[in-house]
Amino acid sequence: MYSEYKQRCADGRFNLGDVFRWVEDGITIFNLGTQRTWRTKADLNALETAMSEMVRLAEQDGISKVGLPRIGSGLGGLPWEEVRACLDRIGKETGVELVVFEEYEPATHQNRSR
Repeated sequence: MYSEYKQRCADGRFNLGDVFRWVEDGITIFNLGTQRTWRTKADLNALETAMSEMVRLAEQDGISKVGLPRIGSGLGGLPWEEVRACLDRIGKETGVELVVFEEYEPATHQNRSR
């Protein structure tokens, strides 16, 4: 997937607001064009455009639930409150459940040997 993603970015087939859908072994991954480059801040309009297209593609493919990170915030630099409001708007317009993983909790490993 990464090689294809990289090639699309390099040759101009993946831009702000675009969605690159990858399907393999029954798993679908949606890559959303929210930043011009990984070094630039995310664009809220591009995020909204890409999210709307992702939801349309998910509906088309019969996907009922999509998991997301706090897209556009974090490294993207957008305020989470604005992104969350955008996701709420889009979520209300679709039957696709958007599951946002807002907090990351690393797994804890307990020493079970006694």
